[in-house]
Amino acid sequence: MAAPATTTAAMRAALEAEWRTATREHAFLRDVNAGAISAARFNTWLAQDYLYARCFSRLLGAMIAGCPEAHLATYVGGMAAIDVELKWFQAKAQERGIDLAATEMQPACKEYTAFLSSLHAQPYSVQAAAFWAMEAVYNQAWSRVGEGLADERYREFVERWGNAGFDAYCVALAAHADEALAAAGPEERGAADGAVRRVVKLELGFWEMAYHGSA
Repeated sequence: MAAPATTTAAMRAALEAEWRTATREHAFLRDVNAGAISAARFNTWLAQDYLYARCFSRLLGAMIAGCPEAHLATYVGGMAAIDVELKWFQAKAQERGIDLAATEMQPACKEYTAFLSSLHAQPYSVQAAAFWAMEAVYNQAWSRVGEGLADERYREFVERWGNAGFDAYCVALAAHADEALAAAGPEERGAADGAVRRVVKLELGFWEMAYHGSA
C-alpha cells in the first residue's frame, strides 16, 4: 500500500480523476453552467447546502479554538464570511419560495454533516487538510461554472464562491494544512489523507443529491 500523501498538492494529485469530476465534470456543474438545471434541482441543492453550512460553521468554530496562533486570523475571517453567507442563503431561499424551517436533511447531507461532526475529535492537522479540501473543491467548482456561463441568474453564485478573494483564502488554507502536516506524525498524515479522500467523495454525493432529493 502506498504511503499517504503529506501535502495538499500531493493529496489532490492522488485524486486527480475524482477531483476533476467534483470540480469540473459533474452534471450539476455542467447544467448550472449551461442554464439547463431545473428550479427544483437547484432548490434542492440550495436548501441542503444551507443546512450543511450551519454544521460547517461549527467545525470552523472548533478549529478556531484549537488552531495555532499564526493561523487564527484566516479562520476567524472565514467565520465572519460564513455568518454573512448564512443570511444570504436565507434571503435566496425566500426569493425562491423555499421553507428552510421545514426542510429535512437528505441522506447525502446527513452523511456529510456527520463527517463534519466527527472531525471535531481529530487532530488539527486532519481538520486543516479536510477543511482545505472542502473549500478548494467548492471554489474550483463554482469557478468552473462561471466559464462561459449561459444563464446570468447564477452569476451571483459564481461571484460568491469563484472570486479572487476566495481563491486567495483557499491558498492560505492549503498553506496552513501543509504546515500542520509537516509537523504531524505518520498516523496523523494517514488520517488527513483519508479525510481528504472522504471529502471529495462526499462532495460528489452532494452534487448528485440535487437529482434525487427534494428541497
